[in-house]
Amino acid sequence: MSDTATAAPPSTNAPQVIDALLTRASTGALADPAPPQGVVELAVRCAMTAPDHGALRPARFIVVEGE
Repeated sequence: MSDTATAAPPSTNAPQVIDALLTRASTGALADPAPPQGVVELAVRCAMTAPDHGALRPARFIVVEGE
């Protein structure tokens, strides 16, 4: 996960990211197109800022790509 050029700075697209998180819905199957790598990186960066009151860090995130 190194191509951050596809994601805007967090301050630019934060409202859209928050809206996406609040209105998301689970689906039974994934579909193309996948989000750009920069968007995935931004989501992981945001997730890493979540409070950790149980001192469970380091957290692990697994990104599944391809077929």
